Amino acid sequence: MPDIVVTDDADKGRFEAHQGAVLVGFAEYQLTDDLYVFTHTRVDPAHEGRGVGGALARGALDRVREDGTRPVLAVCPFIESWMSRHPDYADLNLRAAKSTPDRLSARAQAGRRSSRGSSSSRRSHTSEEVG
Repeated sequence: MPDIVVTDDADKGRFEAHQGAVLVGFAEYQLTDDLYVFTHTRVDPAHEGRGVGGALARGALDRVREDGTRPVLAVCPFIESWMSRHPDYADLNLRAAKSTPDRLSARAQAGRRSSRGSSSSRRSHTSEEVG
């Protein structure tokens, strides 16, 4: 199986993951004057569970780091979660840069209060075929 290659298709506003000639996933973004805003990530269902999402996140964020002009605001739950599990990318994460231990503690306390007595639902992103 060919390696996953991540490229920036700036005209479409997305980083794309390819295996050979096949588009297997993408991470959409919007550029502002100050930020890369990651809005949505999708992996072809036929390629799920094969590391495409992780390779896509790493490749996209490596490109952002190389660019060096803007931090990342991840509104896409996948990119946000991936960044939180990879502290070596915290320097790119706008939310991590603005967080202090006191703010993190307050967020954790608020999260515990809001989840008591109610069932929390998480937005689920289903994959669709890309291409």
